[in-house]
Amino acid sequence: MSEPCYLCGADYDGFSLDQLTVASGSHIIVVVAPKPFNSGELLVAPRRHLSSLGSLTDDELAEVAEWITKVQAAMSEIYHPQGMNVGCTMDAMEAATHERHLAVRITPRWTGDTNFMPVIAGIKVLPEALQKTIRTYRDVLSNS
Repeated sequence: MSEPCYLCGADYDGFSLDQLTVASGSHIIVVVAPKPFNSGELLVAPRRHLSSLGSLTDDELAEVAEWITKVQAAMSEIYHPQGMNVGCTMDAMEAATHERHLAVRITPRWTGDTNFMPVIAGIKVLPEALQKTIRTYRDVLSNS
């Protein structure tokens, strides 16, 4: 790995890892996606820079699964989505500088949550500032 990724502590678009982190466990961190598809999107990632689920220890894998469940409950409580997408990218190169840091992405979804802005203008309009998303999740997840 030649350059650090933001899940390992490098700044991302003006945000530090500490600013993006909303919860953490022994083996994982939970961060607000710095460029979310929808407001409220979170990432559950192992603390170690790994690129695949097969590289996780049993304890890491158990904690990732535990926190996916906690995140889904918090997301439902806060945003009341009609559904959620859960997925992860593995073994991919990021900008040809380092292996991508494994992260499970949990995205709240609503009917009609896409519009013409990404297609026509190449931008995504979010109804909530990232800082508010961070504060809200910290409050809810600190009680889980």
